[in-house]
Amino acid sequence: METNIQQKVIMVIVGLVLGGLGGFYFGKQQGSLEINKLNKIVNLFVPPMPDEVFNISGEIKSMSTSSKTIDLEINSLQERGLPDTEQKKEIKKLIISSSTEIIRIDFPVFDSSRKPSSYKPSEFEPKEVKISLSDLKVGDTLSVTSEENIKNKEAVSVANIRINGTR
Repeated sequence: METNIQQKVIMVIVGLVLGGLGGFYFGKQQGSLEINKLNKIVNLFVPPMPDEVFNISGEIKSMSTSSKTIDLEINSLQERGLPDTEQKKEIKKLIISSSTEIIRIDFPVFDSSRKPSSYKPSEFEPKEVKISLSDLKVGDTLSVTSEENIKNKEAVSVANIRINGTR
């Protein structure tokens, strides 16, 4: 009688172990299928990062007018940001040359005491003003263009820099 109970206990234990292993295996398979489906849905709404990047925007974290460099903090070019998540940041070192064009875009400021109909169309247009590296400061937000792919580079030669201003 005692051996009969032992056999039943052993069979229950073996059954539980086999059931657990089978459940783990099939659950893992099903989980992989679900992850693949979700990745396809994410790719529809949040496209993968491009292979080539020539334009970036970011905030000046530090700069040196003597060495003509700017450390610009940008959103990561390696990982895409998903909605409701904090996007990773990275620093790009901008190398300013004598041919780099630095432009401030001045947007019009309107006087609320004037009638809108009194404005000329030309008063609505932003004005581009050439400025120098010394006019920029830490905390400014820049849009930068390079003639080279900057995705995987730490230091980047810059063709032009644009900063928004007001007038």
